[in-house]
Order: sequence, then structure tokens, then C-alpha cells
Amino acid sequence: MPWVTIRYERAKLYEEVWSEPVTRVAKRYGVSDVALRKTCHKLSVPMPPAGYWAKVAAGKTPHKFPLPKYSGPTELVRERLVTEQPAEPVPPEPQHLILRREFEARPENRIVVPDVLVEPHPMVAALKKSWGVGAG
Repeated sequence: MPWVTIRYERAKLYEEVWSEPVTRVAKRYGVSDVALRKTCHKLSVPMPPAGYWAKVAAGKTPHKFPLPKYSGPTELVRERLVTEQPAEPVPPEPQHLILRREFEARPENRIVVPDVLVEPHPMVAALKKSWGVGAG
């Protein structure tokens, strides 16, 4: 099984994690997002905070933390073992699941839930009453 060398350059990594989500960047490096976050931490590369990409998707321009001064190494090199086992094929879906999905998709088999609860179970009525919502 071959070993792969992965190079993490601090400035490049900073630009990558601020230009797209860490999960995508990690895939390109062939590592998990957790491993990439740890590498960023070791190289003192700031990460986008939670919600950053949602704000970008909403058309906002959230604050981007600058790359701080750092006296440590500007590059990390890691070796990783690559297994060459082919991905297992996805097994076909069992027939009973296909039939169930088809059954549930038919309009006559759909479950319709009314907006107003009429004649609730006594336990539900008691709970609603204890919450002060009413009994029906």
C-alpha cells in the first residue's frame, strides 16, 4: 500500500479555508475536516466561525479574520497511508422497501393530519390542560 505526502502551506491553507467550507478543502487534501482543523490550529491559521458560510450564502459579507503573525513553521508535511481497496458497490434496494415507497406515494394512502385536534386521547387532553392550552 502506498504512502502519500501531503503538504500544508500556511498562507495557501488560509486562503483555501476562507474561500470555501472546510469540508470541501479537506476532501481535496484527502483528510477529514477535523484533521484539517487541527492542522490549521498547528499553523495558527484562523478558521471561519460557525454560521460564516450561511451568511455568505445569504449575500452578506461577514468579517474575515486576518492571518496573524506567526514565528513557527510555515509548512507542515504529513505522510498518509492510502489503502487501495475498491469501494464496495451499493447493494440494490430490497424489494419490500420499493413496494412500501410506492404504496405510500399513492394519494389514497397518504396520511392527512388536520390542523385542529378533535377528541384527543385523554392523556393528550390532560397534558394540554396542564400546560394551560385547553382541553380540546
